[in-house]
Amino acid sequence: AVNALLGHRLCSRDSDEAKAEWYRVVEGDHELWEEISEPYKNTIRAFLVHFQQNILRQSSMRFDFANGSIGNYFFAGARIFFRSLEAAIFLYSRVSGIPEGALVLPAVCTEDRLTLGAELQDGTMIRGQNEISHPAVTQSPASLPNSSRTLQGPGSEGAQLVNKNADLQAPLESPISRVMYLSYEGMTHEHEIHLEVNPRVAQQLGKSTCVVYGMGSLYTSLCPSLILNGVGECIASRNVNKILLLNGWHDREIHGYTAVDCVHAVSSALNRKHLQHAPSQYITHLLVPKDGAVYSPADDDAALAEMNIQVIEVASLDPEGDGQCRFDAEALTQVISELSQPQ
Repeated sequence: AVNALLGHRLCSRDSDEAKAEWYRVVEGDHELWEEISEPYKNTIRAFLVHFQQNILRQSSMRFDFANGSIGNYFFAGARIFFRSLEAAIFLYSRVSGIPEGALVLPAVCTEDRLTLGAELQDGTMIRGQNEISHPAVTQSPASLPNSSRTLQGPGSEGAQLVNKNADLQAPLESPISRVMYLSYEGMTHEHEIHLEVNPRVAQQLGKSTCVVYGMGSLYTSLCPSLILNGVGECIASRNVNKILLLNGWHDREIHGYTAVDCVHAVSSALNRKHLQHAPSQYITHLLVPKDGAVYSPADDDAALAEMNIQVIEVASLDPEGDGQCRFDAEALTQVISELSQPQ
């Protein structure tokens, strides 16, 4: 019941309906609370209320709750309250019942406000995750039922919607060359900052029996964890299987990319500007969803074989019927389980 609540998303079709549903959750009246014990309910509600109070302090901004995740709001409330990412992770892990043997660690230890930046191949600099992957588009909530929403200021003509569908986003003027962290005040190379990986992450990588790079937004989700000082060194030193899960479709960040391009992006992020390791020292296996749009045998097989990277096709699903293939969870788990056995 707790995971059903934390995994719940508010109404995506109508902002007012989503807001009304949010208030039912915060006030404890939503039906999702019915099977949750009072101690859990009081704990979770406390941080949802804290999140709501912080929204209300933004007097000049309107928050659109459409398609919002209760779990994300709970985590954000805990993060704001504790002023510690690790403390928020610990609380969420305990409340959601993540198994004792599982570790969820922040890649970097800092309470500073950081900004992600990207340098394009033509030298252009872009500041901010949203501007890199999904600049806001003004449309009605009903037109983009799977979008996430953001704060919007007064005078907006419509909800500022977050949607990573490449068909709804103008492509970048030039492909991304690399991503970096920027100080909060700037957006040029002079404001780039170099962060060390969390020592606990380095310790776990140093004794890993398998490394898996998850699918998702390549440059704004995966690479920011790979460019930290020490990550490339740790992974390259391990003589274990290293698995990259390839996305099943293109988004704005990898518009026009082949599977080989994605491999090079990961390898480049891990090498940063200082290391010279071959891609096969970071990736030994590439798992691709069957019938996905990014991997093409004709375009990728020869180059991947030359890099000594093995391709494994995994059964996939297309739940929306829109050609965006996702890994079948059971099939993916089986393949990773087999590859993660000690060599």
